[in-house]
Amino acid sequence: MIAIDGLSGTGKSTLARVLAARLGLACLNTGLYFRWAAWIAQREGRDPNRVAARIAAIEEPLVLYHEASALEASLRDPRLAALLGRLTQEPAVREAVLAQERADIAALGSVVVEGRDIGTVVVPTAQLKLFLVARDAVRLARRHEEGAAVLQRDRDNARRLVAPALPAPDALVVDTSDVAVEELADRVLVLFDMVEQVW
Repeated sequence: MIAIDGLSGTGKSTLARVLAARLGLACLNTGLYFRWAAWIAQREGRDPNRVAARIAAIEEPLVLYHEASALEASLRDPRLAALLGRLTQEPAVREAVLAQERADIAALGSVVVEGRDIGTVVVPTAQLKLFLVARDAVRLARRHEEGAAVLQRDRDNARRLVAPALPAPDALVVDTSDVAVEELADRVLVLFDMVEQVW
């Protein structure tokens, strides 16, 4: 398993998709779980305990993820940003999402997972952990539609008390500012092959 964490606009999703395709593995974008939670909260009530209960009621693996994936365009509505930020700090919601994430990863087996706390919280035993960074100007250019809110959200995520978006002690920190995703994928696959031989 490969765990890819990092800040907004560092290329997590792109790299995860490329690696998953090359390795023939599934790819999970865990940000969709929280975006789905925010989407539900907007429609069914903003009480975090109610949102957590709604998530916990989904017993079959991957049901939430597939629904979130189908709604991805709607889930990226900037109007959900403030609500999303609040829900990611709610312990009940985080616990419910974490249970879903782990159940889905277990159901898939080998997988490339990307998010903000995969290597530190979700699957700290991942074979290979990456934490992606990039210069602010590069990140803003990549996520221009969100503007400076991208940088503020990352600062908030890094400072949150529960599961802060920080690299795991054994993660490889990679600056993606000046490297093409295919070249980066080549490097990561070499590392993954080496790690698999050790495991």
